[in-house]
Amino acid sequence: MLRVSFSPADASAVAVQGACDMRSGDPRQGIERTLFVEARGIEDLLAALPALHALGRTYPRARHEVLTTPAGAELLATDPFVDCLHTAAPEESSAALERLLAGERYDLVVREELQGSPLLEAVVDEHARGDGRLYLTAAERAAGRRVRAGDAPLVALLVGGAGRREDLFAALARGLRRRGAEIVAVPGAPEAEARAMAAAVGPAARLWPRGPLRELAARLAQVDLAVASDSALGRLASAVGAPTIDVSAAASGDALDVEREAERRLDERGKWGQTRIFAAARARAPHATATVSKESARPEARSPFRGLRLRALGRRPRDEDWLRARRVLVVRADNIGDVVMTGPALRALKRSLPGASLTLLASPAGAMAAPLLPWVDDTIAWRVLWQELHGRRADPASERRLIATLQARRFDAAIVLTSFSQNPHAAACVAWFAGIPLRAGASRERGSLLTHALPKGDLARHQVDRNLDLVRTLGFPCDDDALEVRVPDGARCGAAALLAARGVPPGQPYLLVNPWASIEARTYDGGRLARAAKLVSAAAGLPIIVTGHQRDAARTALLAERMGPAAVDLCGDTSVTELAALVARARLVLTNNTSVMHLAEALGTPAVVVYSGTDLESQWTPRRSPHRLLRKPTSCSPCYAFTCPLDRACLDIEPADVADAAIELLGETERHA
Repeated sequence: MLRVSFSPADASAVAVQGACDMRSGDPRQGIERTLFVEARGIEDLLAALPALHALGRTYPRARHEVLTTPAGAELLATDPFVDCLHTAAPEESSAALERLLAGERYDLVVREELQGSPLLEAVVDEHARGDGRLYLTAAERAAGRRVRAGDAPLVALLVGGAGRREDLFAALARGLRRRGAEIVAVPGAPEAEARAMAAAVGPAARLWPRGPLRELAARLAQVDLAVASDSALGRLASAVGAPTIDVSAAASGDALDVEREAERRLDERGKWGQTRIFAAARARAPHATATVSKESARPEARSPFRGLRLRALGRRPRDEDWLRARRVLVVRADNIGDVVMTGPALRALKRSLPGASLTLLASPAGAMAAPLLPWVDDTIAWRVLWQELHGRRADPASERRLIATLQARRFDAAIVLTSFSQNPHAAACVAWFAGIPLRAGASRERGSLLTHALPKGDLARHQVDRNLDLVRTLGFPCDDDALEVRVPDGARCGAAALLAARGVPPGQPYLLVNPWASIEARTYDGGRLARAAKLVSAAAGLPIIVTGHQRDAARTALLAERMGPAAVDLCGDTSVTELAALVARARLVLTNNTSVMHLAEALGTPAVVVYSGTDLESQWTPRRSPHRLLRKPTSCSPCYAFTCPLDRACLDIEPADVADAAIELLGETERHA
């Protein structure tokens, strides 16, 4: 058995001792059961989370157990890297550990005391170290979102262990309150300390009840800035991703520096951006509109409106430079579904700039969807380096060719559309080198590459809304967020010919099954999908049309065979536009979270989506078309992973349940037809 000691002061300080000779053999071999011991306090447990998760990632097949306090067990209740929890009070933890070691066999034991040199690499892969994230359920996060009273920056004073820095807490909070932030005081122990702090800030400050730990953690996940003083509450805020300032290290008299740091954090969060100033300016002058120069976008200490110029207009004027643009580049260098979701933004641009030419820069795969978007005048298909997820070797010559291609087109403006996790600055840099004078994008970071920057905003927002927000910020009306594609007549004829050649006559309704996603972690088990399709086909009397990419032809053929004689295999036989024609004609679509899901929404085709927990539903799922979304809740969602170490537990859905959802949806859509 290996025994490992751990120091919470340094999450990498782990030492190995015991019966293993570190100079011969691999100590990681044969690890099937581990015990992680941290039974001192919440602060120490939160500091230990990176090491705990590193063990789970290094040994995904092992059983991982934790000995901790009852409060620690509450925090770890939904941790995907913990299989079993043992609890003991801090003063009883040594005896509890002895009992466990006497009665159970562990291959690796991680203890809290520092007993040797830091040797984390001896038992943990170097790439396995985590960020100490605390896992909350989707329901908990949804409940936590209710604490927001509006769009103002939400700042939490984590009162507990403030020591001699109460004055700094209160001064910082008052300064941020003058700038329009919402202030809440969160009690540690005793609660009277938080009440006193809220009173010192002023009547506008709220007091949050302490409540259960996980409930508090969910609320802290919503704050835009947490102010702490080296306390368990501060570590809890950091563990759920809240930007945190520790004022315990601030010396007397440097309140201004702390305030500047707070503003910097809120800037990064997009909360001191120009949209906040617009809202504040309208509150003072409802019939006026604020315009903000780059130099005045950040509020000054004395007045949040310093540097603003108010115009007596009923609405915000459009930027005249954007109105004069005649050659506009729209960048969305991602997959087919992502390009489909640019439709509402492209439609809004074309309505406001009917005489302009819109060119879409897309990936080779995404560009194949461009013929479905009638607002696109031209397409540039390019494998851009910044969208490569598999480490493609950099080719400077290719980047120079891209810059030269854009330069030759003499674009007036570039709009960089990104998802919640992507950065617009690489595309903006290419546009800058190509001499494009106007460059817009949504970003968490600062920089001068974007001439028009929009804060990222809520990461849970739908991708369509994210695109429209950027276009709306440039002054173009965006009153329609519905997905829309227009299938070319040639594609409809081609799809009809494919069906007729396989014995499916014109007008025959069918079930369209798209079994594969480009990412393994999003793909429902093929055998289960085949069984569900057979059940729906038999109940509704529908033939099954199976589609997919050419690379999946072999496994699709096997799947179609399992579906029986009702199945028609068209995998690899269609273009993207012909696939859209098949979706448009289908009675029902059965798919994963992939491009077919977005095509079904855009065409109004009913769809049953087996949706994995890799992504938030709110970011991608259909909103305006008949659909059923099936997913098994898991504590690790959203993980945004390409492969799943937990055997896709979020997709552990019985075929009968999928079939029942499909048959129910068929019945509903027939009644409303």
